[in-house]
Amino acid sequence: MSRLRGGDHAAIRVALAASNAPRGGTIPIEGQRHKQPWYFYPDEGGVLPLAGLWERWGEGDAQVETFTVLTGPPISAVAPMHDRTPVIVPLDLMDEWLDPASPRAAELIGTIAQQPEPRLHAHRVSAAVNAPRHNHSGLIQHAEAPPRQTLW
Repeated sequence: MSRLRGGDHAAIRVALAASNAPRGGTIPIEGQRHKQPWYFYPDEGGVLPLAGLWERWGEGDAQVETFTVLTGPPISAVAPMHDRTPVIVPLDLMDEWLDPASPRAAELIGTIAQQPEPRLHAHRVSAAVNAPRHNHSGLIQHAEAPPRQTLW
């Protein structure tokens, strides 16, 4: 089963086709935060290369570079917390995804979408991760579930 919805797949193909020279990119992360926040990490450890696209628009001083992270429906580890998941590039396809001269850039997203779902783990972390002034390795330690809030 594809990890991208039909509309997601189509939109990515349009973005790739609209670009003069599509440039795949990844965002290497060791975990992913969410509103709770949660820390997501791969079963085998290491980083998660998130699929992205970048492009350079305009000319001269008006030139700007843009970047977007590709998302799809939630994988099982993420579904209880969120309705979207960043697309994760399998390591064996990363070189081709990053190659701006790849002749199959537009079809590669379909190949990535057909890969088996990555095995991720998740645990709650402290809300301190939401403040940029906090920057230490302890931020990814397990945190207790917040107390249930009720109106009465």
